[in-house]
Amino acid sequence: MKTKIIELLKSSKKKFLRKREISKILKINQKEYKTFRIVLKTLLNDGVVAKNKKGHFFLLKSKKIKFGLLSLTIHGYGFVSFEDKHEDIYINPKNLLGALDGDLVEVIILPSTRRHKSEGIIKSIIKRKSNEFIAQVIKNNKKILLNIEPVTPLRGVLLEDINKNFKIGDIIRVKVSNWGNENSHIIVKYKETIGSINDPSTDMKIICQKYELDNTFNDYILKYSNKWTEKDIYKEKKNRKDLTSLNVLTIDPSDARDVDDGVSIYKNNKNNYVVGVHIADVSFFLDEGSPLDSEAQKRSNSVYFIEGVIRMIPDNLSANICSLLPNKERLAISFFIEIDKNMNLSNFRLEKTIIKSKKQFSYSEVQKIIENKSGEFFEDINNLNKIAKKLRIQRENKGSIDFNIPEPLIKLDKNGIPNHISQKERYDSHRLIEEFMLLANRVVAEKVINKQKIDKDGFVFRIHPKPNLADMEIFFNTLIKLSIIKKFPSMISTLSIKKILSNQKKTEHKNIIEKLALRSMSKAIYSTKKDEHFGLAFKHYCHFTSPIRRYSDIIVHRYLKKHFLGDNKRILSFEKASKVAEEITKSEIKSLEAEREYLRLKQLRWLSLRIGQNFSAIISGVINSGFFAEIDKIFVEGFIPITKLKDDTYFFDDNQISIIGKNYFNKFYLGKVITIEVLNVDFKTKRAEFTLID
Repeated sequence: MKTKIIELLKSSKKKFLRKREISKILKINQKEYKTFRIVLKTLLNDGVVAKNKKGHFFLLKSKKIKFGLLSLTIHGYGFVSFEDKHEDIYINPKNLLGALDGDLVEVIILPSTRRHKSEGIIKSIIKRKSNEFIAQVIKNNKKILLNIEPVTPLRGVLLEDINKNFKIGDIIRVKVSNWGNENSHIIVKYKETIGSINDPSTDMKIICQKYELDNTFNDYILKYSNKWTEKDIYKEKKNRKDLTSLNVLTIDPSDARDVDDGVSIYKNNKNNYVVGVHIADVSFFLDEGSPLDSEAQKRSNSVYFIEGVIRMIPDNLSANICSLLPNKERLAISFFIEIDKNMNLSNFRLEKTIIKSKKQFSYSEVQKIIENKSGEFFEDINNLNKIAKKLRIQRENKGSIDFNIPEPLIKLDKNGIPNHISQKERYDSHRLIEEFMLLANRVVAEKVINKQKIDKDGFVFRIHPKPNLADMEIFFNTLIKLSIIKKFPSMISTLSIKKILSNQKKTEHKNIIEKLALRSMSKAIYSTKKDEHFGLAFKHYCHFTSPIRRYSDIIVHRYLKKHFLGDNKRILSFEKASKVAEEITKSEIKSLEAEREYLRLKQLRWLSLRIGQNFSAIISGVINSGFFAEIDKIFVEGFIPITKLKDDTYFFDDNQISIIGKNYFNKFYLGKVITIEVLNVDFKTKRAEFTLID
């Protein structure tokens, strides 16, 4: 029978055949049908035949097999990514073979059946990501069923410890005792209770456990960190240029937990401005390869939540000895650049310094000084602000893209419950600091390029590859459907994208178009490659300005010390730096996901206390089953199913990316402002459901 099926699919004029069509052509009788189904499934599992999204079977003429990591979405489907540059492979939920998020899998790549994406089926699971999960109790009767993220496999997860006293919503850590097969439960054992989805005070703990973020340091690391005191700064003073009399100012959020950077400005004897960017010299306290350094490298970056921070290095260093606190002498790497009246840059220099911050400003304090044209250090702040504005204009004229997507500011009560959400303010004072950090990062990277011609030490750049052409086609096609543009730009560049975004600044589409543009971009990564930063339109770029919270900056500092400042200490080789760059990129992505999920959880908690209330919202996404709407100024999204629209019979029009009424032609499209009522918040799926208010 196997041969007959293969020969039929090979000779058929129709490329795709339904199961019933195959059985009818082969004249499979009722007794043979069960065997027929088993044989067909075997051919499917062996990668001889495949099934498309509509459930039609076809013969794989030549099967390409690759190994990669599976990432699952909350919708149940997944993508397999590879170490080489092969595009990600879409995996239909039916073809997962019981694989879970993060598993290393063997995948058969099928002929493309989805536009711009290759599709595949998982042939085997090579290695499980882990045999432990963070799980949520969803059913607690005779059987305790669990939900795991991002999606629970259809076969379910069953806890064998039925005598434990669990409540629905408890978040627990479990260990797999039996993986079973794709048709049976995954059986797990209880390890520990982490918190409850019904208890907002445990949100941060749950997220940290899920993303494996350690908010403690072992005693050995703490002992190593705590040995550093103010006396060590005093001892090092003789080896540094003393800039303690220079007006160094720090400008940060009012709730800043650490202070990496400060700025200064003065005029030299040529009547040109000399701008200083002073960065905490963290690498002085972290010997390369030491236990403290190894721990920092493993963590790669700090992770910030409203209720606390998961630090890359312990508090004694990050919040004290390294932090550029006001009126405290601190070790720094100081970057200086001369700027004339025509904004020409010259006389770049780096120095190992000791500085003393004269004032720790918040962004709002500096903004008041700018607006009132008076206040502490007004002259310095005013001059810095004028230069920053000119730097920004220069940068934007060269194509640098600034995504001004609003962000939520969330305030919590003592129980972790949000009592206030508003839009974060973005001031000129933010842009002031941003421009000088961008300037320092760019110039340092450019200067290193020349040095790299004569040495092989490891330096880590921050690169942003050009967008994938297929992703840009989707973006531009969306804009054409929305009548925002008439045709594809003749050339994909930052300038062409900027022009589109600029034209939408005062429209209802503005934030949505910026989000769509951002999603179409490649991810910025760390690399030893000397490639461009596409989004910023910089030929070369690095991260130099935040060594308290980013390990990449520590690598950069060590390189600068050796090649610009005369240090003899061992630093990473090019090969080792390449590997570390990959590791810290992965860590950064994980940290960003954790921060986003945490914010989403807090937004949903705020929303759950407002069931039945009405809000103004904007349609942020349209699919065939309904549309998403984002509440104005709160930035939390919910879904309105098409089935809940009762005033007409509605259908999805892909050509307009709209849901349209058949009789009255009412239209729901991206950017439309509507009024919604909060219907439900589901913490199991982390989704909200809205209903439309006429």
